[in-house]
Amino acid sequence: MKLLKLKLLTVTGDLSALRSILNFMAHNGYFSCFFCYVRGIHRGGKRQYPYKELVDMRTHRHFAQDSLTASRLQRKEKGYVGVSVIASIMDTQLPHSIIIDYAHSSLLRHAKAMFKELYKSLRPSDRKVVDGALVSQRFTRLIFY
Repeated sequence: MKLLKLKLLTVTGDLSALRSILNFMAHNGYFSCFFCYVRGIHRGGKRQYPYKELVDMRTHRHFAQDSLTASRLQRKEKGYVGVSVIASIMDTQLPHSIIIDYAHSSLLRHAKAMFKELYKSLRPSDRKVVDGALVSQRFTRLIFY
């Protein structure tokens, strides 16, 4: 019998799926980013993440150590709830192997909220210019076979 060697290079999904498979906090937790240590603050009934020019990034060592600490102490640790079920089988180390689902994270929520806020800040005459530019925008035509 021939053995098949499987390599797992990346993991992807919407934020709920990634949270589950990575054993991580929800997207509205205090340390909800898979890639950095920006700590959220609770203000005005919602979680906000302040802008920082220099961001403390998570490394593969941080990812492994902090998730082990959360598992050992049975508590949330810098966003981790415990060790990921796929940590030991990934050929590319976490968090470098995480790919955020673009459609769910960018198109469905964040981009929409940003555009709404930017649009509200424009004068009516500028809105007409932006509307005209968006209407005349050319998009690549997708062809499926």
